[in-house]
Amino acid sequence: MNHTAMDPSFCVHAVFPNYYDGTRVSYSLKSILKTMASPEIRTHAYVMGKARHIESEVSALLPISLYSYTSKLVRKPCESIISRYGHFMKPGDVAYLWLTNPPEVTRALQKKKLWVVREMINCAMGRRREELRRAYALLGQPDGSDITDRDIEQERAELLAADAVFCPNDFVLESVLAYGVSPERCIKTSYGWTVERINGVSQHLPKSPGMNLLFVGSADVRKGFPWLLEAWVQARVDGRLLIAGKIDPKIRADYAAILSRPDVVDLGYVSDIGAVYRSADVFCFPSWEEGGPMVTIEAMAAGLPCIVTPMGSAGLVSERTGGALIVKPGDVDSIAGAIRQMADEPARAAMGRQARDIAAGFTWQHVGKRRGDAIVRLREQLRRA
Repeated sequence: MNHTAMDPSFCVHAVFPNYYDGTRVSYSLKSILKTMASPEIRTHAYVMGKARHIESEVSALLPISLYSYTSKLVRKPCESIISRYGHFMKPGDVAYLWLTNPPEVTRALQKKKLWVVREMINCAMGRRREELRRAYALLGQPDGSDITDRDIEQERAELLAADAVFCPNDFVLESVLAYGVSPERCIKTSYGWTVERINGVSQHLPKSPGMNLLFVGSADVRKGFPWLLEAWVQARVDGRLLIAGKIDPKIRADYAAILSRPDVVDLGYVSDIGAVYRSADVFCFPSWEEGGPMVTIEAMAAGLPCIVTPMGSAGLVSERTGGALIVKPGDVDSIAGAIRQMADEPARAAMGRQARDIAAGFTWQHVGKRRGDAIVRLREQLRRA
Protein backbone atom coordinates (compact mmCIF):
# COMPACT_ATOMS: atom_id res chain seq x y z
CA MET A 1 0.00 0.00 0.00
CA ASN A 2 1.62 3.25 -1.13
CA HIS A 3 0.45 6.65 0.05
CA THR A 4 2.07 9.22 -2.22
CA ALA A 5 1.40 12.09 0.19
CA MET A 6 0.72 12.18 3.90
CA ASP A 7 -0.37 14.83 6.33
CA PRO A 8 2.41 15.11 8.94
CA SER A 9 -0.25 15.02 11.65
CA PHE A 10 -2.62 12.09 11.92
CA CYS A 11 -4.95 10.26 14.28
CA VAL A 12 -4.49 6.89 15.94
CA HIS A 13 -7.96 5.31 16.15
CA ALA A 14 -7.95 2.56 18.77
CA VAL A 15 -10.65 -0.09 18.40
CA PHE A 16 -11.27 -2.06 21.60
CA PRO A 17 -14.20 -4.48 21.17
CA ASN A 18 -14.83 -4.83 24.87
CA TYR A 19 -15.99 -2.89 27.93
CA TYR A 20 -13.82 0.10 28.81
CA ASP A 21 -13.60 1.39 32.37
CA GLY A 22 -9.93 2.38 32.59
CA THR A 23 -8.92 -0.73 34.54
CA ARG A 24 -7.24 -4.01 33.59
CA VAL A 25 -6.61 -4.19 29.83
CA SER A 26 -8.42 -0.93 29.17
CA TYR A 27 -6.05 0.75 31.65
CA SER A 28 -3.13 -0.18 29.40
CA LEU A 29 -4.96 1.17 26.35
CA LYS A 30 -5.84 4.39 28.16
CA SER A 31 -2.25 4.89 29.30
CA ILE A 32 -0.81 4.24 25.85
CA LEU A 33 -3.16 6.65 24.06
CA LYS A 34 -2.64 9.37 26.66
CA THR A 35 1.16 9.23 26.49
CA MET A 36 1.36 8.58 22.74
CA ALA A 37 -0.50 11.81 21.96
CA SER A 38 1.64 14.69 20.68
CA PRO A 39 1.38 17.66 18.31
CA GLU A 40 1.85 15.12 15.51
CA ILE A 41 -0.41 12.37 16.85
CA ARG A 42 -4.05 12.66 17.92
CA THR A 43 -5.72 9.70 19.60
CA HIS A 44 -9.24 8.41 20.13
CA ALA A 45 -10.73 5.10 21.27
CA TYR A 46 -13.86 3.29 20.09
CA VAL A 47 -15.24 0.59 22.38
CA MET A 48 -18.26 -1.63 22.93
CA GLY A 49 -19.35 0.12 26.12
CA LYS A 50 -17.77 2.46 28.63
CA ALA A 51 -18.19 3.32 32.30
CA ARG A 52 -20.06 6.51 33.14
CA HIS A 53 -16.95 8.34 34.35
CA ILE A 54 -15.11 7.92 31.03
CA GLU A 55 -15.08 11.16 29.08
CA SER A 56 -15.34 12.10 25.42
CA GLU A 57 -11.93 10.73 24.38
CA VAL A 58 -13.67 7.35 24.18
CA SER A 59 -16.73 6.64 21.99
CA ALA A 60 -18.95 3.65 22.81
CA LEU A 61 -21.07 1.56 20.48
CA LEU A 62 -23.63 0.81 23.19
CA PRO A 63 -24.93 3.13 25.93
CA ILE A 64 -24.07 1.96 29.43
CA SER A 65 -27.76 1.60 30.29
CA LEU A 66 -28.11 -1.10 27.62
CA TYR A 67 -24.64 -2.66 27.63
CA SER A 68 -25.27 -5.58 29.98
CA TYR A 69 -28.45 -6.53 28.09
CA THR A 70 -27.34 -6.12 24.50
CA SER A 71 -23.56 -6.60 24.28
CA LYS A 72 -23.82 -10.37 23.81
CA LEU A 73 -26.18 -9.82 20.88
CA VAL A 74 -23.46 -8.06 18.91
CA ARG A 75 -21.94 -11.02 17.06
CA LYS A 76 -19.10 -9.10 15.39
CA PRO A 77 -18.01 -6.38 17.83
CA CYS A 78 -14.99 -5.13 15.88
CA GLU A 79 -16.91 -4.91 12.62
CA SER A 80 -19.85 -3.20 14.34
CA ILE A 81 -17.65 -0.55 15.97
CA ILE A 82 -15.92 0.28 12.70
CA SER A 83 -19.22 0.32 10.82
CA ARG A 84 -20.47 2.92 13.31
CA TYR A 85 -17.36 5.08 13.64
CA GLY A 86 -15.29 4.32 10.53
CA HIS A 87 -16.24 7.60 8.88
CA PHE A 88 -13.98 9.37 11.40
CA MET A 89 -10.98 7.39 10.12
CA LYS A 90 -9.27 9.30 7.31
CA PRO A 91 -6.58 8.33 4.77
CA GLY A 92 -3.16 8.40 6.41
CA ASP A 93 -4.55 7.70 9.87
CA VAL A 94 -3.74 4.57 11.88
CA ALA A 95 -6.34 2.00 12.89
CA TYR A 96 -4.98 0.53 16.14
CA LEU A 97 -6.85 -2.72 16.77
CA TRP A 98 -6.91 -4.57 20.08
CA LEU A 99 -7.92 -8.21 20.68
CA THR A 100 -8.75 -8.88 17.02
CA ASN A 101 -8.37 -7.51 13.50
CA PRO A 102 -10.54 -9.62 11.17
CA PRO A 103 -8.83 -9.83 7.76
CA GLU A 104 -11.85 -8.48 5.88
CA VAL A 105 -12.02 -5.47 8.22
CA THR A 106 -8.28 -4.96 7.91
CA ARG A 107 -8.42 -4.99 4.12
CA ALA A 108 -11.34 -2.57 4.06
CA LEU A 109 -9.42 -0.12 6.25
CA GLN A 110 -6.32 -0.49 4.10
CA LYS A 111 -8.42 0.16 1.01
CA LYS A 112 -9.40 3.47 2.65
CA LYS A 113 -5.62 4.10 2.90
CA LEU A 114 -5.34 3.63 6.64
CA TRP A 115 -2.48 1.76 8.27
CA VAL A 116 -3.60 -1.14 10.46
CA VAL A 117 -1.60 -1.89 13.62
CA ARG A 118 -2.49 -4.82 15.89
CA GLU A 119 -1.74 -4.89 19.63
CA MET A 120 -0.76 -8.31 21.02
CA ILE A 121 -1.47 -8.42 24.75
CA ASN A 122 -0.35 -12.07 24.94
CA CYS A 123 1.75 -14.51 22.97
CA ALA A 124 0.15 -15.72 19.76
CA MET A 125 -2.29 -18.55 20.37
CA GLY A 126 0.00 -21.19 18.92
CA ARG A 127 2.70 -20.45 21.48
CA ARG A 128 0.17 -19.90 24.25
CA ARG A 129 -1.41 -23.31 23.68
CA GLU A 130 1.99 -24.97 23.60
CA GLU A 131 2.97 -23.48 26.97
CA LEU A 132 -0.38 -24.21 28.63
CA ARG A 133 -0.43 -27.80 27.42
CA ARG A 134 2.95 -28.30 29.07
CA ALA A 135 1.65 -26.77 32.29
CA TYR A 136 -1.51 -28.87 32.46
CA ALA A 137 0.41 -32.03 31.53
CA LEU A 138 2.81 -31.41 34.40
CA LEU A 139 -0.20 -31.36 36.73
CA GLY A 140 -1.54 -34.55 35.18
CA GLN A 141 -4.58 -32.69 33.84
CA PRO A 142 -6.12 -32.51 30.34
CA ASP A 143 -5.37 -29.50 28.17
CA GLY A 144 -7.16 -26.53 29.67
CA SER A 145 -6.05 -23.91 27.16
CA ASP A 146 -9.37 -23.94 25.23
CA ILE A 147 -7.47 -22.94 22.09
CA THR A 148 -8.43 -24.78 18.88
CA ASP A 149 -6.59 -25.18 15.59
CA ARG A 150 -9.25 -22.96 14.05
CA ASP A 151 -8.52 -20.23 16.63
CA ILE A 152 -4.84 -20.37 15.73
CA GLU A 153 -5.47 -20.19 11.98
CA GLN A 154 -7.85 -17.26 12.42
CA GLU A 155 -5.32 -15.33 14.48
CA ARG A 156 -2.56 -16.13 12.01
CA ALA A 157 -4.67 -14.74 9.15
CA GLU A 158 -5.33 -11.59 11.16
CA LEU A 159 -1.69 -10.93 11.97
CA LEU A 160 -0.57 -11.57 8.40
CA ALA A 161 -3.14 -9.02 7.19
CA ALA A 162 -1.99 -6.23 9.53
CA ASP A 163 0.55 -3.63 8.46
CA ALA A 164 2.35 -3.96 11.80
CA VAL A 165 2.08 -5.76 15.12
CA PHE A 166 3.04 -4.36 18.54
CA CYS A 167 4.87 -7.12 20.46
CA PRO A 168 5.36 -6.32 24.18
CA ASN A 169 8.18 -8.81 24.81
CA ASP A 170 10.58 -11.14 23.01
CA PHE A 171 8.36 -14.20 23.45
CA VAL A 172 5.41 -12.43 21.85
CA LEU A 173 7.71 -11.37 19.03
CA GLU A 174 8.91 -14.96 18.53
CA SER A 175 5.33 -16.25 18.50
CA VAL A 176 4.24 -13.69 15.91
CA LEU A 177 7.25 -14.40 13.70
CA ALA A 178 6.37 -18.10 13.89
CA TYR A 179 3.14 -17.28 12.04
CA GLY A 180 5.18 -15.95 9.14
CA VAL A 181 4.81 -12.24 9.87
CA SER A 182 7.87 -10.44 8.50
CA PRO A 183 10.30 -9.02 11.11
CA GLU A 184 10.09 -5.50 9.72
CA ARG A 185 6.37 -5.46 10.53
CA CYS A 186 6.89 -6.44 14.17
CA ILE A 187 7.41 -3.58 16.60
CA LYS A 188 9.11 -4.61 19.86
CA THR A 189 7.65 -2.60 22.73
CA SER A 190 6.53 -2.93 26.36
CA TYR A 191 3.93 -1.80 28.84
CA GLY A 192 4.59 0.68 31.62
CA TRP A 193 3.80 2.10 35.03
CA THR A 194 2.74 5.39 36.53
CA VAL A 195 3.80 7.15 39.71
CA GLU A 196 0.18 7.69 40.73
CA ARG A 197 -0.43 3.93 41.05
CA ILE A 198 2.81 3.15 42.87
CA ASN A 199 3.82 6.03 45.11
CA GLY A 200 2.39 6.53 48.60
CA VAL A 201 2.98 5.58 52.21
CA SER A 202 0.02 3.42 53.23
CA GLN A 203 0.27 -0.36 53.39
CA HIS A 204 -2.52 -2.82 52.68
CA LEU A 205 -1.21 -4.86 55.61
CA PRO A 206 1.64 -4.11 58.03
CA LYS A 207 4.68 -6.17 57.14
CA SER A 208 5.20 -9.29 59.21
CA PRO A 209 8.62 -10.42 60.54
CA GLY A 210 10.65 -12.32 57.97
CA MET A 211 10.03 -12.11 54.26
CA ASN A 212 6.74 -10.93 52.79
CA LEU A 213 6.44 -12.61 49.38
CA LEU A 214 3.81 -11.21 47.02
CA PHE A 215 1.91 -12.67 44.07
CA VAL A 216 -0.41 -10.39 42.05
CA GLY A 217 -2.79 -11.52 39.33
CA SER A 218 -5.17 -14.31 38.43
CA ALA A 219 -4.07 -17.20 40.64
CA ASP A 220 -4.38 -19.98 38.07
CA VAL A 221 -2.39 -22.58 36.15
CA ARG A 222 -1.27 -20.14 33.43
CA LYS A 223 0.28 -17.85 36.04
CA GLY A 224 2.13 -20.77 37.66
CA PHE A 225 0.24 -20.42 40.92
CA PRO A 226 0.08 -24.13 41.93
CA TRP A 227 3.87 -24.39 41.76
CA LEU A 228 4.30 -21.20 43.79
CA LEU A 229 2.15 -22.65 46.58
CA GLU A 230 4.20 -25.85 46.64
CA ALA A 231 7.47 -23.89 46.52
CA TRP A 232 6.40 -21.72 49.45
CA VAL A 233 5.86 -24.78 51.59
CA GLN A 234 9.13 -26.35 50.43
CA ALA A 235 11.22 -23.20 51.00
CA ARG A 236 10.47 -23.11 54.75
CA VAL A 237 11.38 -19.47 55.25
CA ASP A 238 10.11 -17.16 57.97
CA GLY A 239 7.46 -14.80 56.68
CA ARG A 240 4.25 -15.02 54.70
CA LEU A 241 2.92 -15.38 51.18
CA LEU A 242 0.50 -12.64 50.09
CA ILE A 243 -1.92 -13.38 47.25
CA ALA A 244 -3.58 -10.38 45.57
CA GLY A 245 -6.04 -11.65 42.96
CA LYS A 246 -8.81 -14.12 42.33
CA ILE A 247 -7.89 -17.74 43.02
CA ASP A 248 -9.08 -20.33 40.50
CA PRO A 249 -11.83 -22.46 42.14
CA LYS A 250 -10.18 -25.78 41.28
CA ILE A 251 -6.85 -24.63 42.68
CA ARG A 252 -8.61 -23.36 45.80
CA ALA A 253 -10.08 -26.83 46.31
CA ASP A 254 -6.96 -28.81 45.38
CA TYR A 255 -4.62 -26.70 47.51
CA ALA A 256 -6.97 -25.95 50.39
CA ALA A 257 -4.47 -27.23 52.96
CA ILE A 258 -1.77 -24.79 51.84
CA LEU A 259 -4.18 -21.90 51.40
CA SER A 260 -5.43 -22.38 54.97
CA ARG A 261 -1.96 -22.04 56.49
CA PRO A 262 -1.48 -18.99 58.73
CA ASP A 263 1.53 -17.86 56.65
CA VAL A 264 -0.56 -17.75 53.43
CA VAL A 265 -2.79 -14.66 53.14
CA ASP A 266 -5.52 -14.41 50.51
CA LEU A 267 -6.14 -10.70 49.89
CA GLY A 268 -8.55 -11.16 46.97
CA TYR A 269 -8.81 -8.41 44.38
CA VAL A 270 -7.20 -5.17 45.61
CA SER A 271 -7.81 -1.82 43.90
CA ASP A 272 -4.95 0.09 45.60
CA ILE A 273 -2.11 -1.94 44.15
CA GLY A 274 0.55 0.46 45.43
CA ALA A 275 -0.45 -0.28 49.03
CA VAL A 276 -0.07 -4.00 48.32
CA TYR A 277 3.44 -3.59 46.90
CA ARG A 278 4.38 -1.56 50.00
CA SER A 279 3.26 -4.52 52.15
CA ALA A 280 5.80 -6.80 50.45
CA ASP A 281 9.55 -7.42 50.37
CA VAL A 282 9.72 -9.63 47.26
CA PHE A 283 7.51 -10.12 44.21
CA CYS A 284 7.02 -13.58 42.65
CA PHE A 285 5.40 -14.22 39.28
CA PRO A 286 6.23 -17.72 37.95
CA SER A 287 4.01 -17.50 34.87
CA TRP A 288 4.00 -19.93 31.95
CA GLU A 289 2.74 -17.45 29.35
CA GLU A 290 2.48 -13.65 29.24
CA GLY A 291 2.40 -10.66 26.95
CA GLY A 292 4.04 -7.90 28.95
CA PRO A 293 3.00 -8.39 32.59
CA MET A 294 2.40 -4.95 34.01
CA VAL A 295 2.40 -6.33 37.56
CA THR A 296 6.10 -7.17 37.18
CA ILE A 297 6.89 -3.69 35.88
CA GLU A 298 4.97 -2.07 38.74
CA ALA A 299 6.59 -4.30 41.36
CA MET A 300 10.00 -3.29 40.05
CA ALA A 301 9.00 0.38 40.13
CA ALA A 302 8.00 -0.13 43.78
CA GLY A 303 11.53 -1.35 44.49
CA LEU A 304 10.70 -5.03 44.90
CA PRO A 305 13.23 -7.65 43.82
CA CYS A 306 11.54 -10.23 41.64
CA ILE A 307 11.36 -13.99 41.29
CA VAL A 308 10.07 -14.53 37.78
CA THR A 309 10.07 -16.95 34.89
CA PRO A 310 11.40 -15.64 31.56
CA MET A 311 7.76 -15.06 30.51
CA GLY A 312 7.01 -13.32 33.79
CA SER A 313 9.96 -10.95 33.48
CA ALA A 314 8.15 -8.54 31.13
CA GLY A 315 11.35 -8.64 29.08
CA LEU A 316 12.89 -6.12 31.47
CA VAL A 317 14.99 -8.23 33.84
CA SER A 318 17.32 -11.20 33.60
CA GLU A 319 20.21 -12.67 35.54
CA ARG A 320 22.43 -10.32 33.51
CA THR A 321 20.58 -7.10 34.34
CA GLY A 322 20.05 -7.86 38.03
CA GLY A 323 16.88 -6.99 39.88
CA ALA A 324 15.50 -10.52 39.67
CA LEU A 325 16.10 -14.22 40.03
CA ILE A 326 14.92 -16.15 36.97
CA VAL A 327 13.24 -19.52 37.56
CA LYS A 328 11.87 -22.25 35.33
CA PRO A 329 8.08 -22.46 34.96
CA GLY A 330 6.64 -25.44 36.77
CA ASP A 331 9.89 -26.14 38.64
CA VAL A 332 9.09 -26.20 42.37
CA ASP A 333 12.74 -26.73 43.34
CA SER A 334 13.85 -23.73 41.28
CA ILE A 335 11.17 -21.44 42.74
CA ALA A 336 11.78 -22.65 46.30
CA GLY A 337 15.52 -22.12 45.91
CA ALA A 338 14.96 -18.55 44.73
CA ILE A 339 12.66 -17.88 47.70
CA ARG A 340 15.37 -19.07 50.07
CA GLN A 341 17.93 -16.82 48.34
CA MET A 342 15.64 -13.84 48.83
CA ALA A 343 15.60 -14.49 52.58
CA ASP A 344 18.97 -12.69 52.62
CA GLU A 345 17.76 -9.18 53.42
CA PRO A 346 20.85 -7.16 52.28
CA ALA A 347 20.99 -9.10 48.99
CA ARG A 348 17.31 -8.59 48.24
CA ALA A 349 17.54 -4.88 49.13
CA ALA A 350 20.35 -4.42 46.60
CA MET A 351 18.33 -6.33 44.00
CA GLY A 352 15.30 -4.15 44.72
CA ARG A 353 17.33 -1.03 43.98
CA GLN A 354 18.41 -2.56 40.68
CA ALA A 355 14.80 -3.34 39.82
CA ARG A 356 13.68 0.23 40.56
CA ASP A 357 16.49 1.67 38.43
CA ILE A 358 15.51 -0.52 35.47
CA ALA A 359 11.82 0.36 35.80
CA ALA A 360 12.63 4.08 35.70
CA GLY A 361 12.98 3.82 31.92
CA PHE A 362 9.54 2.27 31.53
CA THR A 363 7.11 4.84 32.83
CA TRP A 364 4.08 5.24 30.60
CA GLN A 365 5.55 8.57 29.44
CA HIS A 366 8.64 6.77 28.12
CA VAL A 367 6.64 3.85 26.71
CA GLY A 368 4.01 6.02 25.01
CA LYS A 369 6.61 8.22 23.36
CA ARG A 370 8.52 5.21 22.06
CA ARG A 371 5.32 3.72 20.67
CA GLY A 372 4.35 7.00 19.03
CA ASP A 373 7.80 7.38 17.49
CA ALA A 374 7.54 3.80 16.20
CA ILE A 375 4.22 4.52 14.49
CA VAL A 376 5.63 7.66 12.87
CA ARG A 377 8.57 5.64 11.51
CA LEU A 378 6.24 2.87 10.37
CA ARG A 379 4.04 5.25 8.37
CA GLU A 380 7.08 6.67 6.64
CA GLN A 381 8.56 3.23 5.89
CA LEU A 382 5.29 1.86 4.53
CA ARG A 383 4.69 4.99 2.46
CA ARG A 384 8.05 4.45 0.75
CA ALA A 385 7.48 0.70 0.24
